[in-house]
Amino acid sequence: MDYSIEYFIEKFSTIPEEKWTVKQLEDSETGAHCALGHCGVTQKAFGNPYNYTEEGTALEKIFQTVPSIWNTGSYVPSTNDNGYGMGIGCTKTLPKERILITLLKAQEIRDAKNLAH
Repeated sequence: MDYSIEYFIEKFSTIPEEKWTVKQLEDSETGAHCALGHCGVTQKAFGNPYNYTEEGTALEKIFQTVPSIWNTGSYVPSTNDNGYGMGIGCTKTLPKERILITLLKAQEIRDAKNLAH
């Protein structure tokens, strides 16, 4: 499957705000998920904290193309949970908005690179 930026924009745009959560992959009481949880990523008991899916890995790779204020790339959990290090002019406070803004920024960066070549 091609997990493109556009795929994730369409996927996350259709998920209602109340189905998003922070600081956890899934809220068992409400059924809400963070961005990675919406991609089927689950928690491990030991070692690496996540069992990544192909979809979750693709999302992380896209996010790493967006420079943060630390110039290390944005990462899905920190963007979803609080926008830490986003540095891309994001003033939104809801996780869905932060995720979509970062995806749009990734799209902008990709398109600018394509125009330069």
